[in-house]
Amino acid sequence: MNISGLTEKEAETSKQKYGSNVISFGEGFADALAEAFSSLFTRMMIISILIDIIWLLLGAMEITVPFTYVNGIFIKTAAVLIAAFAGAKIRSVSRKTLNSAFRQPRDRKVTVLRGNDKTEEIMSSELAVGDVIFICAGGSVPADGILLDGTLKVEQSALGLSVPAEKTPAPEGYKGSLRNLKDPYGIYGGSSVIEGSGLMKITAVGDKMLCAGKSDKEYIGIPEKDFSADIKISYAIGITAALVTAAVFTAAYLTSGNVIAGILKGLSSASVVIALVSLGRKGAACDVSAALAVKRLESSGVAVRSADVLVTAGKTDVLLTGKEGMLTNGQYDISGFIDGSGKEYHSVSEMSGAFSGYFKAAVSAAVNAGYSPDGTIYGRLSADRVIYGFANIKSSQSIPKKQAAVFADGIYGVTVTAGNDLITFVRGGFDKVFERCGQYLDPKGKICAVTNRNAVKKLAETIQLSGKDTIAFAFSDKQIKNGNIPTENFVLIGFAVMQDDYQEEAPKAVERLEKMNVRTSLVTSGSRGEAIFAVKYAGIKKSGGIIIDSAQLGKMSSAELEKRSGMINAAANISEKDRSRLVKTCRIKGENVFFAGNSADDISALDAADTAFASSSAPSDISVRCGAAAERLGISCAAELISASRRFLRDHRSFIYLKTILALVFAAAVLFLGW
Repeated sequence: MNISGLTEKEAETSKQKYGSNVISFGEGFADALAEAFSSLFTRMMIISILIDIIWLLLGAMEITVPFTYVNGIFIKTAAVLIAAFAGAKIRSVSRKTLNSAFRQPRDRKVTVLRGNDKTEEIMSSELAVGDVIFICAGGSVPADGILLDGTLKVEQSALGLSVPAEKTPAPEGYKGSLRNLKDPYGIYGGSSVIEGSGLMKITAVGDKMLCAGKSDKEYIGIPEKDFSADIKISYAIGITAALVTAAVFTAAYLTSGNVIAGILKGLSSASVVIALVSLGRKGAACDVSAALAVKRLESSGVAVRSADVLVTAGKTDVLLTGKEGMLTNGQYDISGFIDGSGKEYHSVSEMSGAFSGYFKAAVSAAVNAGYSPDGTIYGRLSADRVIYGFANIKSSQSIPKKQAAVFADGIYGVTVTAGNDLITFVRGGFDKVFERCGQYLDPKGKICAVTNRNAVKKLAETIQLSGKDTIAFAFSDKQIKNGNIPTENFVLIGFAVMQDDYQEEAPKAVERLEKMNVRTSLVTSGSRGEAIFAVKYAGIKKSGGIIIDSAQLGKMSSAELEKRSGMINAAANISEKDRSRLVKTCRIKGENVFFAGNSADDISALDAADTAFASSSAPSDISVRCGAAAERLGISCAAELISASRRFLRDHRSFIYLKTILALVFAAAVLFLGW
C-alpha cells in the first residue's frame, strides 16, 4: 500500500480548516452564575435582606422599629451581586482548568509522516486532520482516526468500553462512522495501544474528537467529603454564633418590650453569620484550590488526571518507587553485547552466522520498534530504539509473525513462526532470564551447556554494580501457553549492556521527601546490583536499612514483613505479586502509600496504593490507571506532587477556618456595636 502523509503546507491548511488538536472546554459562566445564586451563601444573605426590608416597612408604618437600615440593605445586596458574579467567574475558570487537566489527552511527541518519504517529530497538539502518524504498543492515541497499516489492540476504558478492541487496516476509500467505539478500523484519542504497531490517519482533532463530547457541566472537582470533619466543625461554630447572636438581640429587646425588633435583628444577623460560614460551598472553594494546585504542578512537569490525587498524595507516608524514569532519565545508550561465553561485541558486524541470525530474530520479535519510510527508527521506549539500532535490522528484513505475546514479572516473551517451527524469544533483566537458561549460544551459533554459571553471573553483577543495566535475550522451542512463559529450557543468546543516566535531581528529591517525613524505598524488577547502585546514588538510606530480593521477601511471614518493612531501602528482582504485597503491608500498618511505577508489573500495586503515579516513560495503558504522571523527571516530580498536595490541603483547610473566623468577627462586631 502506498501511504503518504500531509506536507507541512497541507498540514497548515488543514489546521486552518479543522482547527488545532486542543479541546477548548467552555467556561460555563452562565451555569456557574446560576449555581452561585442558588448557593447557601446567597440564600442566607437574601433572607437577611428580606428581614431588613420587613424591618424597614415596619419602621415606615411608624411601629417602634427605627427607620435606619436602608444602607445595610444596599450593602448586603451589593455583596450578594459581587460575590455571585466574582465567584461565578472564578469557578468557571477553575472548572475549565480542571477539565483541561483531567480530560485533554496528554500532549507528547509523535512521529508524523511528511509526504511519502520524510518523517519528523512534533507535539500531538500540533497534529492536523489528514496527518499520518506512527503508533505502537505502550503509546497513547493523540486524536481520532483510522488504521491504515498494521494490527493493533487498544484499551478504551477511558472512553467507556471496558474490553480491549482489535483494530485492522481500513479498506481503501473507507468512509464509515467514526463515532462507534466498536468500529474495527477506528482509533480514538484518549485510548491506549497495548499490542502491535502501525500507521494511523487522523480524521478528527480537538473539539471534534470523541473524548471531547463529555459535558463540561459534569462535576469533576474534589468532593468536600474529604474535608467533612473540618466543615462540620466550621458549621458547628457558625451555627452556635448565629444562635447566640439571635438570642442576645431577642433578650435585649425583650426588656424594652420591642420583641419583634429583637427577633428580626437577631435573625438578620444570624443569617449573615451562617452565610459567611457557608461561603464557597458546593465544591467551589475546592475547585479553586485544586485548579491552583494543578497549575503549579503543570509548571513542574506533572500531569494530574484525577482530582482525588491532590488529597491522597498530600497524606503520603511512604513512597515506593521504580528506577527507570523515576531515578533515571529513561534515555538509554548501549555500550555492547555479551554472549554466554563472556565474549563482548561492540557492534553487530562483529557477530557472524547463526549467532547473528538468532540475535536479530530475538530483537525483531521481542523489541517494540521499527523503521519509518525514511529509514529512521521509531518506538516509544528509548531502550527499544537503541537495541533495534544496534541490531542493524534492515527495513527489508522479514519480521517473524507473532503467535502469542506475554509480559510478566519483568520478562517479555513472544512465540513466533520460524519456517515450519514455533520458537519463543524472551527479553528481560539478566538475572530473571538467566535463571531459565541451562544452555547458551556460542559465537559460532552452537548450543552449549552452561558450565560457568557463577562466572557469567559475576560478570553481569560487576556491570550492574557500576550503574548499568543488563538486558538479556534467550530462546526456546517451548511455546507460550495459556498466557504463561516457559520457565526453563531456554538458550541464552546474551545480554546488552545499557546505560540510563541518573537524574541529578534524584538525591535532592529524596532529601526533600525525608524532610516532609516521607520514607522512600526502591521497588524494582532489576537486579540486586542495580538496586545497590541506585540506592547509593539517590541517598535512599535508613539506619539499619536492608536491601532484599524476591526470594528473601517470600520467606518473610506477614508479621515479620510488617515489622521490617520500614527498614527496606530497596526490594530487587521482585514480581508483581511482591509489589502488591509491599503496598498492602504498608497500608495494614496504617501508612498512606504513594506508588510510582512504569511497567505492567506495577498494575496491581498501582491499584492497591492510595496514590498512583507514572513516570514519563510509562506505557499509556499504565498511565491511564494513574491519578498523576510525570512529564519531566519522575522522583523530583513525585516530591513536587506530594508538596503541592499538602499545600492544597493546607490552603483549603485555611479557607474553611478563615471564613469561620470571619463569621465570628462579624457576630462579635454586631453584638458589641449593637447593629
